[in-house]
Amino acid sequence: MVKGHPPPSKMRRDILITTVLVSAGFCAILYVQALLYGQCAEPHGIATVEQLQEYLLRYASVLDGSSPEAEAARGVHLALGHTIRNATLLPAKEAEIVRLNGKLTDVHQEALTAQNKLQKAQEQQVQLESCTNQVKALETEKTELQKLKQQNEQLEKDKADLQQKQQQVEKEKHELEQKLQQAGSSSSSSGSNNGTASEAELNAAKMRALAVAGDMCYTTQDYEFWGDPILVWGYEHRAVDAAECCAACHSQRRLFERGGTSEGRNGSACNLWAFCAVKEKCQGRFGECWLRRDQQLKPPPALPDKGTQNEGWISGVVYENDTHLEQYSSHALVFHTKHGDISMTLLPDLAPNSVAELRRAAAMLAPYNGYCQNCRIYRPEKNFLVQGVIEAPGVYPVVPRHPSPPQRMVMEKGLICWAGGSGGPHWFVNMVDQRGFKDDHLCFAKAANESMAIFDKILELPLKNKTKPNDMNGLVEPLYFNMSLKKLEQ
Repeated sequence: MVKGHPPPSKMRRDILITTVLVSAGFCAILYVQALLYGQCAEPHGIATVEQLQEYLLRYASVLDGSSPEAEAARGVHLALGHTIRNATLLPAKEAEIVRLNGKLTDVHQEALTAQNKLQKAQEQQVQLESCTNQVKALETEKTELQKLKQQNEQLEKDKADLQQKQQQVEKEKHELEQKLQQAGSSSSSSGSNNGTASEAELNAAKMRALAVAGDMCYTTQDYEFWGDPILVWGYEHRAVDAAECCAACHSQRRLFERGGTSEGRNGSACNLWAFCAVKEKCQGRFGECWLRRDQQLKPPPALPDKGTQNEGWISGVVYENDTHLEQYSSHALVFHTKHGDISMTLLPDLAPNSVAELRRAAAMLAPYNGYCQNCRIYRPEKNFLVQGVIEAPGVYPVVPRHPSPPQRMVMEKGLICWAGGSGGPHWFVNMVDQRGFKDDHLCFAKAANESMAIFDKILELPLKNKTKPNDMNGLVEPLYFNMSLKKLEQ
């Protein structure tokens, strides 16, 4: 026997006891688990947990209190106690787990519900965006429809205005026929018998209308102008009316300017034309349009030397430039009204372009006794102005707004200026000195002192009823006038 070590028999006993305790501990744990899960066996005649505890305590009491075996027995006892306590709490925890699982299931279900709602909300948002786009499209269509409605209303208004103007044109046409018949021309006297003269005069009116496009033709009735060379022979060149024949002369001039041939029909620029206008007189030559050139063309009102009276013909002259207007440099412009003549001194130093256009217009109207188809005075404003317009086919004396240097800052009584801050064709005469206008209105003439009395009469003519208090005054019957140039007395 080795000193300090227990005898072999005791060692075997301790080992056996330790083994039994450990086995008992494991058995106790397994037994408790078996009891809890319904799989209980009964080793060593132990049927309950309490019997197992009692067995362990009783077994530990026979051991030395300080021996390892006793410590092991007590450890097993404590472990068994923890196991029993845990086993006691397990049903509650299982119930809690079941509850939490149920709650988790509910939460999961709520999450699925929320996800479904979110998906529906997203679908509704897509539908809402689609509806919003449709609403925007409808708003756009509504705006377009409103624009179309406004355009339609404007078209209806324009249509009404056009009908009114058409009625006015018919009225003016009738007045034109009467005026031309009173002119005393040979064509008028002959036309009064056969009913064709009015057509000839209307052809002449068409000619003046060409001047709106810059193609002016000074025409003469019942004359056939001759020239050398003949550029286009009428036998092979027909026109619908005199206006078309005049336009053909202008067209040939532009062709020549672009570079015609050195001889033949494009070798010279057209400045004379003749049109056979009256079918009964012209018979087989009706519609002939002759284009010619006069190498020594005289300024108006003189007729070309090579011209003969010939009923049924209308002839015209196209002048190279405005030198023929120089003869009117000392002439006054006169508006002829039924209340008297309004004479004015033109101001070329102040408005040279406007003066040139007015002289050209008056010269073009000279063959028709100055008849200006739609020239009229329509607006009287006491202590302010009298306003009118120069308007007729081919008469359009419009110039750029400020073609001249700045004017005097005080617009004197009697100055005649373009209205609206433009360059025509509407004009007004100052009835008092004006300071507010400054130089915003181009003034082109000064009314003679004796002519201001005519404007005073116009201020007393009957006025239209106003729709609004601030509306402009308007004459019940516009005052029409003719226009001519009259040499100033020295």
